[in-house]
Amino acid sequence: CLLRDLVANFFEEYMAADLKRDTWDAKSKRSKEDIRDSILSTITRTGGRFLKRSIHGTWIEASDEEAMRKVTEGFKNLKKKKERKIAPVHQKATTKLTGSEGGAIAV
Repeated sequence: CLLRDLVANFFEEYMAADLKRDTWDAKSKRSKEDIRDSILSTITRTGGRFLKRSIHGTWIEASDEEAMRKVTEGFKNLKKKKERKIAPVHQKATTKLTGSEGGAIAV
């Protein structure tokens, strides 16, 4: 899927845009909106479209606003996926040892 590939390619830059918001330098950094616009224009320029079901059950083209929400959703889903991969590794690294008084010590 082109959308997933583009979201994956821009993921680090997109997430960093949040952190750089306070020290914004328009010449060297792009905003999240710029990144989303770039993805949207790449998809439409290559003939891709964002579709949705109409109330009659047929597929129709989504508005730019709806398409932008779908791009944003792609970043949120990838972030959640990456967080789920990190969480089990962190949990495995936390082990319990028994202290001299018999209490548990988390490491």
